[in-house]
Formats: sequence, C-alpha cells, structure tokens
Amino acid sequence: MRLLLDTNVVIGGMLWSGPPHRLLEWAIDERVTLYSSPVLIDELTQTLSYPKLDKRIKQLGATAAGLAARYIALVT
Repeated sequence: MRLLLDTNVVIGGMLWSGPPHRLLEWAIDERVTLYSSPVLIDELTQTLSYPKLDKRIKQLGATAAGLAARYIALVT
C-alpha cells in the first residue's frame, strides 16, 4: 500500500503513540510505502521547529533536525 501522509499526521506519529505512529511503524517494517514531496518535507521541517513542540521532542531525546532526517530516510 502506498501512503502520502499529511504533516500533522507525521508529527503525531513521531511524537505520540496511536494510529499515526502505527503508520510510521508499518513503513519501517515495509508493510506500506510512504511518499512525500519537497514541499511537504519543508513544511515538516518548519513545523518541527515550532517552540510548542520543543518540549515533547526533548522528552523523546530527539532533535527536530534528527526527526526530519529519519522521516526523509523513510519516504520515497
């Protein structure tokens, strides 16, 4: 199955558990293929840098740049 995820779904999957997180797990397990575009990647990178997400990202021991890089490596 091929999926194109909205930026809010991607962020929800990266930062919290639930159905969006399962979609990312399925992509890691190669059960689905994720697609994206340069525009969506730019939006994701910009959104991950919002101050309101900084605390949650730090709780996970991650960085905005690191999360973006992991997603970029996951998508086609």
